[in-house]
Amino acid sequence: QCQDTQCGFKLVNIVAAPTLYQHLYLKGWTHDVEVLYRAAAAAARTPRSCQVREVKIDWQDKEGSKLITPDTGGIVRVSMRMLWEILQMRIHYLFFPIPLGDEE
Repeated sequence: QCQDTQCGFKLVNIVAAPTLYQHLYLKGWTHDVEVLYRAAAAAARTPRSCQVREVKIDWQDKEGSKLITPDTGGIVRVSMRMLWEILQMRIHYLFFPIPLGDEE
């Protein structure tokens, strides 16, 4: 379980990367949630295939790297858009299961 899905730092091994990142349905900020969703689905099918661990790191924010800006419409608008995208993704995967590595 991850506390911060939007953190910009992700470390993925070369074996898991194609399963997690190829042919993502979501293209915007919410793609991080999809990657974690795919990792959970892969781990459910094949234990230890895509283990997720959250590791505390020292993070320094940089000017201009924010999700919430006046241009994006504020926190309520961004949150509603992300919720809508997650719902779309879940519906998509009901009909089109996540391809796992050798299934493509």
